[in-house]
Amino acid sequence: MLLHDRLGCHQLRFLGRVGVVSQDAAVIADCQAYFDGLWRRGGPDLQREQVDDWERTVSVHHASGGRSKDVSDLGDFGTNAGFAEPPPVSLPAAIADAGQAFVKIIGDNPAPLSLSTIAEIKGGGCYRILAYPTNGRPRGVKDGAVMFIGRKVGGPNDIRIFGRAIGMEYKEKRDDATPGEKALNPDFERWSRYIRVHHAEFVSGTMENGVSLNALMDKLEADSFASTQRNAQEGKRKNTNPRKAYRRHPAVKLSGEGLFWLNEQLQAEFDTHGKISQDTLNKMDWPELPSLNNDG
Repeated sequence: MLLHDRLGCHQLRFLGRVGVVSQDAAVIADCQAYFDGLWRRGGPDLQREQVDDWERTVSVHHASGGRSKDVSDLGDFGTNAGFAEPPPVSLPAAIADAGQAFVKIIGDNPAPLSLSTIAEIKGGGCYRILAYPTNGRPRGVKDGAVMFIGRKVGGPNDIRIFGRAIGMEYKEKRDDATPGEKALNPDFERWSRYIRVHHAEFVSGTMENGVSLNALMDKLEADSFASTQRNAQEGKRKNTNPRKAYRRHPAVKLSGEGLFWLNEQLQAEFDTHGKISQDTLNKMDWPELPSLNNDG
């Protein structure tokens, strides 16, 4: 029984065997003996307190960025039942049927399409945090939301989606910029609220390799975002323009159709241009949380 970190969630994995149907007394006795042996090797019964401890362990791991090299730090809380360990499974971060998805828009001023994605990642820290304005707390994002990361660009004006990650629900104090962070980056005076992310993936190359938000809105129109889709369904014609839905907002919630389309298009860009390697992301700045014991 191992504690695992996959796709922005955690799960317990149990290794077992297939069932047997038989009326042969000897076969039944062998199966009973086999089961009894496993039960004895299983150790003490699982307690709720253990599960609570594992929840806290995984939460801290995610809030610290969920780097793949740190998975071993989660520990093995199980008992050896004598089975061979299967090979590790590597799965993409984005979840096509996630309950929530947002486009998080970064950059006050439009950048050129020639801006390298790695330069933006290093400068803004979006591999681990997405910054929101100080004058409001980002309460709408829930654990497990897919966060598509977009940069304002010019020539023509657009937002290019160049990455995706799994978001965590905002927690006061844990997810507020520290005085030290503000001293290092004055922008954090105005953008001091964080949505922490983990399992981030970014397209290699430049912003030109990202997905155009204009293309999404041209394709889906009012069905691009949750708010415009809802307004269209309710007959509110004045509030169905997707290009007005994200103005003066740091993020916009996608509709289900928007999530599906954007996820497919970004994956195609990953396949074409490749991704920033996990090893490169692991070498970036990963400061400790303000308090590893403070989950909010």
